[in-house]
Amino acid sequence: MGYFDYLVEADLSGGSLNISLPDARKVGNQIFSVIRSVSALNTLTVNTVLSQTINGGATAVVAGVLFSVGMFISNGTNWRRLVSVETNMTEDSRPLTADGPIIQKIISTLENQNSTLAIIQAEAKDNTKTLQAMQLSSVEAMTKITQLVEFQKQTQGVTERLAVTESRMAGLESRIEGVTTTIRWSVGIAVSAFTASIGLVLAFYAQVHK
Repeated sequence: MGYFDYLVEADLSGGSLNISLPDARKVGNQIFSVIRSVSALNTLTVNTVLSQTINGGATAVVAGVLFSVGMFISNGTNWRRLVSVETNMTEDSRPLTADGPIIQKIISTLENQNSTLAIIQAEAKDNTKTLQAMQLSSVEAMTKITQLVEFQKQTQGVTERLAVTESRMAGLESRIEGVTTTIRWSVGIAVSAFTASIGLVLAFYAQVHK
């Protein structure tokens, strides 16, 4: 069935038929009807595409005899089967009247369709709310990701500043070590000179007191 084949007449005179409904995702809230035309007792099976379901099942059978109708409505994801109208030509072949059996069955079917449609609309609203919640969650997730990226940038900046500080500390330690070495060398020279001076004084003192 195409996306605009809202009513398909199935000729079963040549044997049983399999008819596939279109993609439910592309025809939300649209009703598609399959009617048994040309009197025959062969099986009329309605299938789906893309592993979609009909009332939770993989297929549906339109039972009955001539002019029995199977009605199906998409909820945007899968298919729901509305109450079928099964006719009996022995009593329904009379002209249509307001109180005739066909009209009464159609009225009953439409009433049931309204009930089913209300359920589908409620499901669609729930799906919309779920989608909106998912969209909000996605926005919040993107915000958190952005914050995390910014935090990582800040952390990287701190790490780089710490590396510079460590480099400067290493240079300062090197300079301190150099100053310490210089001081030690100077003290060593001063001590040596002082010791030499004491030696000279003692020698002079000894010469004087001979």
